[in-house]
Amino acid sequence: MRRRRAGEMPCNNRRPCRDSLSMVACAFLVAQTINPLAGTRLYVDPNSSAQRQAETWKRSKPQDAALIARIADQPTAKWLGGWVTNIAREVSQAVATTTSAGAVPVFVAYNIPNRDCGSYSAGGAGGGDAYRKWIQDFANGVGGRSAIVILEPDALAGMDCLTGPARDARITLIRDAVKTLKESGASVYIDAGNAGWQQPPEMARRLTQAGIAMADGFALNVSNFQATSANVAYGERLSALMGGTHFIIDTSRNGIPTTDPRQWCNPQGRALGVTPTTNTGHPLIDAFLWVKQPGESDGTCGGGPPAGQWWSVYALELARMAARLADVGVAVTVLPATDLFLMGRDHEFNVPRGVVDANFLVERGVNCSISSNNILNPFTPLGDCSLVRMANLHANILQVSRREDLRECFAMLTARSARLMNLADYGIAIGHPADLVIVDATSPEQAVAEIRHPLAVFKRGRRTVTRHPVELHRPG
Repeated sequence: MRRRRAGEMPCNNRRPCRDSLSMVACAFLVAQTINPLAGTRLYVDPNSSAQRQAETWKRSKPQDAALIARIADQPTAKWLGGWVTNIAREVSQAVATTTSAGAVPVFVAYNIPNRDCGSYSAGGAGGGDAYRKWIQDFANGVGGRSAIVILEPDALAGMDCLTGPARDARITLIRDAVKTLKESGASVYIDAGNAGWQQPPEMARRLTQAGIAMADGFALNVSNFQATSANVAYGERLSALMGGTHFIIDTSRNGIPTTDPRQWCNPQGRALGVTPTTNTGHPLIDAFLWVKQPGESDGTCGGGPPAGQWWSVYALELARMAARLADVGVAVTVLPATDLFLMGRDHEFNVPRGVVDANFLVERGVNCSISSNNILNPFTPLGDCSLVRMANLHANILQVSRREDLRECFAMLTARSARLMNLADYGIAIGHPADLVIVDATSPEQAVAEIRHPLAVFKRGRRTVTRHPVELHRPG
């Protein structure tokens, strides 16, 4: 957002909100930032290749089976192309199965003519008319029910191999596909390559021509290994060029990202990425998804089988590397006041104000603590050293409101901080140091929500701090 002048109301619009009409416009723009996939339960296929592999290895290789279960236990997308003989029936049955489980399916429509420009995933419909019929049959299978469709990976970002008229024809096909799929009730995300491919202005131009205004957003990093942070930055730039369009990111195999964009075909040393979720903590990112099934080959490169075939050796390596990352014990300390005070000083407009979402990281196995820098220094010149206040600030900024999440914020001041500092004797137990902080609250969540201050502090059994509760006096 830009800096506001005195008297102006907060607004996501670039113009001041000075009257009721502006206020309506502001409300509309705020509504646009709502994640349409929030709360969506994603479907875990009980008969996936990973699940079957885990069952096969359960007795002969139990440790490997447990690693593969890291893949099998997560929701992944279902890829559909010309190899499906009856696309309408296939989609309809998949939607019915998923819906009966109380979830929503994620499909990948992958049948554009001249797919992959003749490379490892070559194929696609025989022509424009054949593709339009295929998409219509796909939409008929959705039949007005909930479904998420990732539309044609690489088709726009990788169409430089086509002639001018062929590019125009492809863009028209994708635009028509968006319209048809949206009419069926699906949520549609047009593929936009990844952070290491097209420059944002060019990719935004292609997406605009392909009907991004009709779609729910765009998709990044499908079947690729670029860092999530790089794709977030790239997606933000793309979104800004298109009026705030939302996007999703494929995080299936970027736990250890590639640094070379040319390393996209079965590269070694990679790891599973952030597990699928629609709780991304980012106003523009609707989901982190495993669009590519971890363990399916990118093609006959790097020793792999044909594209799309299950490759247990590669799947095991992805899971093993992810387990090693988890075992490293990464920890993060969040400094909300310092982050807010320092960030965006080089901006006059669209000033960024960011704080790391510690709750999001905790859910993914990272140990986090909330703290404060030294108060009254150039980095954090304001404050009173209250850690409970820092937890409350963090909760407000990240819109944390559930009781369990507020309790987690309090744990980041206490047990999680102790774990970060390797305090083996933390907690109330016989033989532990009598280091106590007594807070004026009945629960951890109340302490954070109401900024309840300590009443007393004991160090090694000796009272070192006393704070008297506020006392109200009657008038007169």
